[in-house]
Amino acid sequence: MKITAPKKLPINPLWVAYFALALALPGLIFVSVQQTLRMGANDPQIQLAHDGLGIAAEGPVLDMSASLAPFEIIYDEQHKVLNATGQLDGKTPTPPAGVFDYAKTHSDDRFTWEPKSGVRLAAVVVHHDGGYVLAARNLREVEIRENQAQTFAIATLASLVVVGIVLMVVFN
Repeated sequence: MKITAPKKLPINPLWVAYFALALALPGLIFVSVQQTLRMGANDPQIQLAHDGLGIAAEGPVLDMSASLAPFEIIYDEQHKVLNATGQLDGKTPTPPAGVFDYAKTHSDDRFTWEPKSGVRLAAVVVHHDGGYVLAARNLREVEIRENQAQTFAIATLASLVVVGIVLMVVFN
């Protein structure tokens, strides 16, 4: 009895192109959706921070780890807290000094801030005469949407790969 090697499938340039697209498209779509969600998370804070020093820094103090509402923190030129509508564990955190330096030389600084492990905030700092306004909000809901988009992208990728394998077997 003679043993022969299994038949090799020829490498078809069309299949290579299909699999390249099947791998790239879901990733590109996910990155686009994720960036749109994350940049949109800054919108309320941009308005609050640019509207002026202390306009919304009055009212109830929110727990920034639990609340999804935007909040403001007003700092003086030495980065000391003057007023705040958001606290974390009963204290008002301060971002790194580089954030203030950047905001002072540019129109603002937009960044993701993690003042405590598990608490991620979309934050905007603007320099005004006499100090800084930081406006931020919790990213919890945005990150849930990002995870849903990632799951969808992975499912799309898996589907495209399965369809490609089936087509390759059927047409070869």
